[in-house]
Amino acid sequence: MVVPVAVEGSEHVLAVVRAIPAEPRAAVAVHLLNRRYDADHDTMIPQQDITLRLRRDLLGDRKFTKAVLHAADAEPLPLEIRCDDESTTVSVPRLTLWAIIQML
Repeated sequence: MVVPVAVEGSEHVLAVVRAIPAEPRAAVAVHLLNRRYDADHDTMIPQQDITLRLRRDLLGDRKFTKAVLHAADAEPLPLEIRCDDESTTVSVPRLTLWAIIQML
């Protein structure tokens, strides 16, 4: 069985999914947090080419058509999103500290 939420491409990224179950047409937010900190340089090590995979039944089998990445000090970035029978997959090119994926 496929796990409900998987982050592929980095073991240092945490993902938390937020949705309003009573409102199936509302946007879904996925909070991403980069936990890769370089203490010697007091900086985050950016994570590249991350794939977020959400099991379809987690969100009522919705088929999302749009995903946008919102991050501090950056313009909203449209993301590639794919839906198949089992999962919704979103590709994130880069994560510095944190970001929110808005899925519609």
